[in-house]
Amino acid sequence: MPAQKYPFQLRLHNNQTVAEIEVTDLLYPEHKAFEVLLTLLPKLSYVVLNLSEKASMHRSMEEALDKLPEPQKVFLVTCRDDQMPFKTFAVKRFGDVATALMRTRSEGNIAAIVKQVIAMPAMRTPAFRLLNMLKDPDIAFSKIEEVLVKEERLADRMLKIANGANFARRTPFENLRGAVQFLGIEGIRQILIEEVFYVLTRVFVNQVDKLTHMRRCSVLAAHIGKLLGAEQRLFWKMRSAGLLHDLGSLALSFHDSQEYSRAMARRKAQNLRVCDAELQVFGITHQEIGEALAREMNIPEYLLPAIGHHHDSSVPEEDLLLLSVIIANGYMNSQIEQVSFTPYEHYLEVFARTRTENMAGKPQPPVVRVSDAGEELPPEGGPKQDEVFSSPNINFYLKEELGKIMMCGYRTEDF
Repeated sequence: MPAQKYPFQLRLHNNQTVAEIEVTDLLYPEHKAFEVLLTLLPKLSYVVLNLSEKASMHRSMEEALDKLPEPQKVFLVTCRDDQMPFKTFAVKRFGDVATALMRTRSEGNIAAIVKQVIAMPAMRTPAFRLLNMLKDPDIAFSKIEEVLVKEERLADRMLKIANGANFARRTPFENLRGAVQFLGIEGIRQILIEEVFYVLTRVFVNQVDKLTHMRRCSVLAAHIGKLLGAEQRLFWKMRSAGLLHDLGSLALSFHDSQEYSRAMARRKAQNLRVCDAELQVFGITHQEIGEALAREMNIPEYLLPAIGHHHDSSVPEEDLLLLSVIIANGYMNSQIEQVSFTPYEHYLEVFARTRTENMAGKPQPPVVRVSDAGEELPPEGGPKQDEVFSSPNINFYLKEELGKIMMCGYRTEDF
């Protein structure tokens, strides 16, 4: 039998609503298997793209996956990390076909929970409509103003922030138009995300502990951004990412609080990762629900990885926004709950390296010297520009900042 030019196998599952495409060689955008995937995608519920033991992906597939018309319907199966020369959040990834197929049956649960939360009366806020409007890169400020003039509380908040001490303006804005133009699209977007959190405190009123955790994680993630030497715009985004990262936990507990308590009890009794415990009880995780809910709420795309992947053990190291939330969330859990759901320590070296690169040639505050035991040492001259910001240094600063955060009470009006 002659060798196939494009070797792959096609199988149908779940009453022919799910296709499995097994690739046995190098997969690239022009591969026949990928062409078949694009053809089947609008016709079926899901497509499982299965890379066999000998298969791998060409680097050009990163862009091809990013451009998929319905990426939520594609499940990728790989048996080894080295089968892909890149990391992607464009599609969901699994270690075997059986798990991927099981998840196709669980996706309906995600949709049902998202629908349940969105239907809450408190979720009918203009913030979601405005966030959707801001997706248009050519949106006119006059259009934004038209919505805001009808929403007194939001309009007052925009004016208050634009005239706040952070901007130190000599002449305060007296009308909304000037404030909106001054804040700019990204500034308005950040205020709307804070408004979303305010709404969440009204919807999930019985989950104060989780909301408190999200608030603290927000402050700590922003502090990490400052330590990194990031631009102000980036650590504002880090603050927003921390604020919404556990959106899925709120939704999953709201959907069935008793089952969620059972999942957390199982996690503690069996020393499981939180996502593994959720999978055993619900067949889905709070990360997946959070990302799906965030999309429905028109949350900006750049925040979705922090909501949908903050417990992942392998993420793109260049995504500093996601790393700030992983470190903040992991560190807080290890210090407050005495358990680490996320291997955040792995990313401290990336943190240190990035800070050293960002701060090169810039005036630096004195670097606290810390022993291996985490104790502060007396200063030894001034810091050198090329001095390495080590993991003990990072842990010291995180501990110091977390202490300040813990002293703050939980007040929704802070947002």
